[in-house]
Amino acid sequence: MKPPSVVLNDDGAEVQFDGIRQWRLDWSNVREIAIEVSVVADVGYSEAFWKITGPGVDFGSPVELVVGAEEFNARLFAFPGFDRAMYERARHAETKAEPGVFVCWRANVG
Repeated sequence: MKPPSVVLNDDGAEVQFDGIRQWRLDWSNVREIAIEVSVVADVGYSEAFWKITGPGVDFGSPVELVVGAEEFNARLFAFPGFDRAMYERARHAETKAEPGVFVCWRANVG
C-alpha cells in the first residue's frame, strides 16, 4: 500500500489512498484550520494532523507523513492571518507528546 497523498487544485484539495479519494475540501468552504496532536503514550506515538472544518467540510490529513504535504502546508500557510506561532506551538506539542487542538486560522464570518 502506498502512503496517503494530498492532491491540490485551484478549488481545493483531497486526500487519496492508493489513488482513491477519501476526503475532499473546497477552499471557499474552509472556516477553521487547526492542528490536532494525537498521542498514544503506551507506544510512544504522537502525530500532528490538520483538522479543517467549515460548511460541508470535515477534512483531516497528517501534517507531514503524507505525499504532497509541503505543497498543502504552504497553501494553508497562505490563508490571510494564518497564525504561524500557533502552528509552531502545535509542532512543539507533537515532539513533547502533548495532545491538544491548536487553531491556526479562523474565518471572519458575520
